[in-house]
Amino acid sequence: MIKRTLVLTFLSAILHFSEASSNVLPVSARQKMKPEEIVAKHLQSLGSPEALDSARSRIITGTTTVTLRGGGYGQITGSARFVSQGNKSLISMIFGNIEYPYEKIGFDGTKLTVSQVKPGVRTIIGRYLLTNDELSKQGLVGGALATAWPLLNLSKSNIKLQYEGLKNVDNRQVHQLKCRPRNTDIGISLLFDPETFQHVGTQYKQTLSPPVGSNRPGETIGQDETRISITEAFSDFRAESGLNLPHRYQLKLEILASKSSMYYEWMIELTKFAFGEPISADEFNADSVKR
Repeated sequence: MIKRTLVLTFLSAILHFSEASSNVLPVSARQKMKPEEIVAKHLQSLGSPEALDSARSRIITGTTTVTLRGGGYGQITGSARFVSQGNKSLISMIFGNIEYPYEKIGFDGTKLTVSQVKPGVRTIIGRYLLTNDELSKQGLVGGALATAWPLLNLSKSNIKLQYEGLKNVDNRQVHQLKCRPRNTDIGISLLFDPETFQHVGTQYKQTLSPPVGSNRPGETIGQDETRISITEAFSDFRAESGLNLPHRYQLKLEILASKSSMYYEWMIELTKFAFGEPISADEFNADSVKR
């Protein structure tokens, strides 16, 4: 049982801290692999073209636990739901708490919507993704769990890739692709297992030097440089209807400022996968979806 004071500290902080080749950049001759080779092997790791084609829509559900470290400690559990069809996607996490009821981020193919937990109030991760909507519009958030994953159809995406070589990340070797969507200055790296070529993580890094009066997420008037890091980690890959997909999804947000730092972690265990089912258009509107 979480003590009331810890929960309130946690909730207060979360609410108020604030064409394939033509899409690939040149690679130097010294590098061993080209980005298109990484992408091709990654697609093979997901499953056959027939299996991918039969999973044009996906509804994936499970459980989630959100944890705050820094400025206190708190933990809340709830349910998670990933819905996708074509380039449309929704990630929802329902916690059933009056102060922190849910996270809902939906893209309907045109517009990104992020739920308000109170009138005019969004959580810090919701505010950040709404401000930097290209991350969701380009299908990056959620990785290969969604049909919106841009590597499934790189020629129709608006991202460019550059191979960065084998890197040591969190004590493991990974192939790293630098990813450059349009209209964002966020540094993005896609990480792939060197043997299976499964997509095992994405790193988003941004440094903000806010002007006076700025109100972007993570900024306050007159503060010094703020570093924001978001990390997605995918693991526990298992077969589901011919597709090899992760069953564990970890989302971490770290904010490093001159006077304070915050760290959030959402750990999601995915247990039920449904493919090819009809999905209502309302499912991709965070303001309309009920779950």
